[in-house]
Amino acid sequence: TKEGLVSNFVECIFEDEEENIWFGTRGGVSQYDGKSFVSFDGEDELTGSVHTISQDKIGVMWIGTDDGVFHYDKKKITPFLHSDGSAFFNVRAIERDSKDVMWIGSENGLQKCTLLIDGTKQLMHVRPNFTSHIHENSNGQLLICSSGYNAMTKTSHGMELSQYDGINFEIIAQTDELNDGQIFCGRKDDAGNIWFGTHRDGFSHLYVV
Repeated sequence: TKEGLVSNFVECIFEDEEENIWFGTRGGVSQYDGKSFVSFDGEDELTGSVHTISQDKIGVMWIGTDDGVFHYDKKKITPFLHSDGSAFFNVRAIERDSKDVMWIGSENGLQKCTLLIDGTKQLMHVRPNFTSHIHENSNGQLLICSSGYNAMTKTSHGMELSQYDGINFEIIAQTDELNDGQIFCGRKDDAGNIWFGTHRDGFSHLYVV
């Protein structure tokens, strides 16, 4: 585009540790260093609309798209796959917590990825629910928006916002309280409140955590 973005349809914005601004769009991802843009798209092996961007403790960018998770190490873009070689699907959230653990929310559920000392990544499947948003609160617990899941029938129903302490999930709000909206973004204000934006109904709730 004339502004330098790979697409005008911006899905997410992220600032990395070097103060570069990353724009995730429906046509790829663009990096702005304060002077110029560098963009990556299908020609760089990055496919699908970009919904979320994060960065791990060693500076590698994590990019979540419709088609999977991709890593950018300042040299090239490579797909990050499940242990069986399959790709993630409909990746909506990637969050780095205060312990440098990477969390992935997608159609595949909630995944925990720990970066080991030898440089390898240990991936653990936490729950099967479709996960659209992940945010770490001031207590180090994760706030997670996901589809409700019935363990008995193994079926999903509605959406719910829950708090995860590493062991248990505590439901904070369910579909009717969320106005039937999926949470796709959340930000904390100076008072410690977190504002959540939903897919259909704007800012539906304010939680103090």
